[in-house]
Amino acid sequence: MGYDLLFRAFDLVEAIGAPIAIAAWLTVFLGSIALAWVLSKHTLRPHVVPVSILGVVTMIAHFSDIAVTLKISPDLALEGNPIWLIVIDNWGLSFAILYGYTGKFLVGVLNIELYLWYRTTRWKVHPQGADSFLEFVRRLGEKCPRRFGVAWMRIASLFAYLFGYLGLYSFWVAMQNWVGGTNEALYEKLPSPVAILPVMLLVLAGFYFVETWVDFKRTRAQFPAAFDPAMPNG
Repeated sequence: MGYDLLFRAFDLVEAIGAPIAIAAWLTVFLGSIALAWVLSKHTLRPHVVPVSILGVVTMIAHFSDIAVTLKISPDLALEGNPIWLIVIDNWGLSFAILYGYTGKFLVGVLNIELYLWYRTTRWKVHPQGADSFLEFVRRLGEKCPRRFGVAWMRIASLFAYLFGYLGLYSFWVAMQNWVGGTNEALYEKLPSPVAILPVMLLVLAGFYFVETWVDFKRTRAQFPAAFDPAMPNG
């Protein structure tokens, strides 16, 4: 069932053709530039080490995906990604490989930038106070401005965190592609990407609350006046 849904989505993308391939690359290219500009307004130095670690792992994940794909199918004849197939059909194999490497790199940059943005702005979703983890989760984003009744910063913070770690999903894709090219019987037993992705997102959402909670406690210990209504907040 999961693979059926995935293949239907692939067919829909292929039907659109070259415009979606061009739009996809431009989106990650322009998005990475825009985020770099946004991040230039923040203090980044305290976050360099953890973000760099995630960045290295993320890039390994992305490029392992491409390396496995080219190892199993050097001519991309077995490739299922509809955007890559569009590029091959319109501009040839060499350009498609270049497209794949640059596209993966840019997506990796977006992963890193969004996680960095989460880290530099997560203080904005800290509640005024919370004595337990569950209370923290319940009150997360209570101070965020609301528009149309929605605390958009709370949503943006979670999205940035999830997307920041989503590059690690490429490890699963690489493993699945390797198994698909070397052990078809095992490949048929593996859950589809459609089933794995939601599970990964749910796990990452749990990590989001934990990591933000840890930062909240650290910040509250360092700046108690900001969290105590009885103390001057300056």
